[in-house]
Amino acid sequence: MPVPPPRLTISLRAILSIYAVIPVCVAIAVLDRTVLGGAVHRVLPDNPDKLFLFGLLFGWPHIVASNLILVGNPEYRRVFGRRALIASAVIVAFFAVGNVALPYIVLSLVAATATMIHVVKQQVGIGAGAARHKSRLYATWGWIGILVAVLVYNAIYLEDDLIGYERWLDRGALIGSGLVLVLAIACHRRITTGLGRAFLWSNTAMMVVPTILHLAGYDIFALAMPRIIHDCTAFAFYIVHDHNKHGASASPLFRLAAKLPGGMYWISPAIAVLFAFFLEHYGDGIFAVLTGHAFNSVLPQAISLGLLGFLAMLHYYMEAITWKAGSPYRQHVALRA
Repeated sequence: MPVPPPRLTISLRAILSIYAVIPVCVAIAVLDRTVLGGAVHRVLPDNPDKLFLFGLLFGWPHIVASNLILVGNPEYRRVFGRRALIASAVIVAFFAVGNVALPYIVLSLVAATATMIHVVKQQVGIGAGAARHKSRLYATWGWIGILVAVLVYNAIYLEDDLIGYERWLDRGALIGSGLVLVLAIACHRRITTGLGRAFLWSNTAMMVVPTILHLAGYDIFALAMPRIIHDCTAFAFYIVHDHNKHGASASPLFRLAAKLPGGMYWISPAIAVLFAFFLEHYGDGIFAVLTGHAFNSVLPQAISLGLLGFLAMLHYYMEAITWKAGSPYRQHVALRA
């Protein structure tokens, strides 16, 4: 019988180090404005997804990885399967009906808002755990920060669809950022641990700095920062989960991974990146061939937009359940300072 590898734990300090992307982005923007004369701004696109490497590594891969964990483990399907099926039916029904009955802008607003609630709430929750602090004040700070992120995200992504309203979104984000700073100061006094305070201010920066960069014209950094922080944090959890759960598994895939450099540390991100890339770039073509091009006019992006969009919405809902205390997921993941 193979000896199981030692269990891994997630270092909160390692998660905190991911937030270093914030000062790096700010430094680049300041240097570009003061020294380089806007050369970086002229070269980079407004949306980081237009950069091949960024689009390859961030966004869809962690969503795919999350769904693979849920679907690929029989015990998880038994515990969460019913809720996943109900959620799937609601998501499909909402967007099927909405596609006919609602303007495109409404569906886009729903998707964008759900995305940022999920992204920021994950980091706020981890910060609360690090601070070992829960209060109405902290919750208010978190939700106003989420609102700021929602306003900025919608102002950037839906700029062409919200002509005449983007100025109000920007003003709302600026006012909300001020409230976040005031509430962070109040929360700081109630949090007694250094690590908890570090997460408080790191998350505050993640909420506030994108607004400043957006207003300064650096939308690419405003969008990239929370995505990088969120996705890298998520993969840290997925990697540790897979290592601890499947480390002694008889699965050929995990046995093979154990023999390669890096072992199981790379297997979850690698599979997720490859699968997401395949679906996004080749899924529509394969779907068209398999269906004899019968749905080309009705479902022109059935896989790259439809399936991946569905997986994203399911991911947002299920992640709020599957990682709660007492969940079978949590049996395989432990945190340390």
